[in-house]
Amino acid sequence: PVTADGGGLAIAPGSHTEDFLSSREVIARQTCAMAELSPAENARLEALMVAPEMRPGDAIIHTRFLFHRAQVFAPGSAGEAGPGIARYSARYQPASAVAGGFTMKDGKAVPIKEVPLAEADPTVYPQVPSL
Repeated sequence: PVTADGGGLAIAPGSHTEDFLSSREVIARQTCAMAELSPAENARLEALMVAPEMRPGDAIIHTRFLFHRAQVFAPGSAGEAGPGIARYSARYQPASAVAGGFTMKDGKAVPIKEVPLAEADPTVYPQVPSL
């Protein structure tokens, strides 16, 4: 389970609205770099952030425009010291979407070359066949 020790999904309720278009403009194609690109926008979102406690089988479903991030484990917690917890994130997109953006490597955001979703590496962008 995701407890007060952390390790879950942190979300900023309401951040999907037009009141946060300025936040979206900051990250354009660098979604993992908000804190570096605009400390003020980052602080605005962090002030809203909540990380619900969850049990196996629970789910958070939200629009892609809702600001969200992984929640770190609390210092000294069992999650920080152990293997962590299993969790999965799924994003549904049209077949016409373009895959790209950034991945994390050694704690830094590294760009991913943009390609049509149908040509993207399935280990990074898993796809479900059309029915």
